Amino acid sequence: RLQGEEGIVDAPRLLTGHDIMTEFGLGEGPRIGQLLEAVREAQATADVRDRQGALAFVRAFIDARTGEKDV
Repeated sequence: RLQGEEGIVDAPRLLTGHDIMTEFGLGEGPRIGQLLEAVREAQATADVRDRQGALAFVRAFIDARTGEKDV
């Protein structure tokens, strides 16, 4: 169940942590959980609607973070 703008929404899981690790060559760790949570939030707000959209969202999220520098 996801908390969306109109209340709690039952939504199918579009990606698993294993999907993200395999697709993007990432190892286990807290980053995978952060990515899954970001996908769930985007799904709750209807920014992501299907698996392909979820993969594109994760790719954009990773690309955006890659440009950031640790301060």
